[in-house]
Amino acid sequence: MFEPADPNSTLSTLCRGLMTADPKQRLRIQRFMVAAINYVIFGGLLVFMAAQGRVPWDAAIPLLSFMVASEVGIYVLLRTGVAQRYADPSLTLPQILLALVAVVWSYAILDESRGAALILLALILTFGMFNLSGRATRGATVFALGSLGAVMLTLHHRHPAQHPFSQELIHFLFACTSLPTISLLSAQLGMLRKRLESRKQELMQALERIQMLATRDELTGLYNRRHMMEALRVQRALAERTGQPFCVALIDLDHFKQINDTHGHGVGDEVLRRFAEVSLRCIRESDLLARWGGEEFLLMLPAGQLPQARHSLDRLHDAVRMESLAPSLPHLGVRFSAGLAQQVPGEPLEATIDRADQALYEAKRAGRNQTVVA
Repeated sequence: MFEPADPNSTLSTLCRGLMTADPKQRLRIQRFMVAAINYVIFGGLLVFMAAQGRVPWDAAIPLLSFMVASEVGIYVLLRTGVAQRYADPSLTLPQILLALVAVVWSYAILDESRGAALILLALILTFGMFNLSGRATRGATVFALGSLGAVMLTLHHRHPAQHPFSQELIHFLFACTSLPTISLLSAQLGMLRKRLESRKQELMQALERIQMLATRDELTGLYNRRHMMEALRVQRALAERTGQPFCVALIDLDHFKQINDTHGHGVGDEVLRRFAEVSLRCIRESDLLARWGGEEFLLMLPAGQLPQARHSLDRLHDAVRMESLAPSLPHLGVRFSAGLAQQVPGEPLEATIDRADQALYEAKRAGRNQTVVA
């Protein structure tokens, strides 16, 4: 559909008024308008035939009224968003059923031109095969054939001379040949759509898994070193623009090698996972924690200076002290040492991390279980 280049133009404002600014809603209404154009063409043709005396006005006007009412109703449901409450917010099946009613109705009031209505039935079902499931298309086909057959029998019963049984039977058999074929193709297309959707979901899950493996530590679920470096670069660029400092803390679990040697790597892994869980509950949402390597973690504390960062680490010390990081060994007390550094404007990230590392070394040398500020 036409999309105005200037979003502030009168035409663009009119388009937003008609179709909303929501992209999905706009697409649904645009598709509806494509079908509505066919209604306008068919309605104009019906008016022309009535003006020519080929269709009585008292038969044409009710059909025209039905077409206008159905299209206005569908548009209101789409435009107001009421249609979004349904499984198919495009209202494809209701639109098709209303169109089938209009075409079967036109078959009843047309004379020698009524055979053209059979082509319209096939066109309507073809329109739906790209959006409807095979079951819905089969239901629409049965509805179309049943309605058409009932109209044909009624016409033959009331006007046998104008609607001979043999002629109506030929028309009905023609419809029985074409419409079920479209229904079958729709079912096959629906199966293809399901397979493609299933493949799409599998690909999305695979991509999410790859993304997780690329950015997350498999054991703790924390971000890995690679992702943390990218986040630090972004934070440094932000700090350079705004002048707002940030801090980094290198955290090392005390005597972790001894835990592994004494109780096994299973307990060591349990400690790492539990430390990650406790830390994530304790730190702010804006803080970022990553497994730096082994028993080392790096905590980035944006939008804060050393006093606030120091307070955050003190809070983490208290949380770890109150938790058992090895539920299988409740008596095992695990503590950590940390080195804290504030990023200096113009200082390379590596230098900031190195200062935090030196402060961590000082914390360990001073007896562990404490935070030293660089």
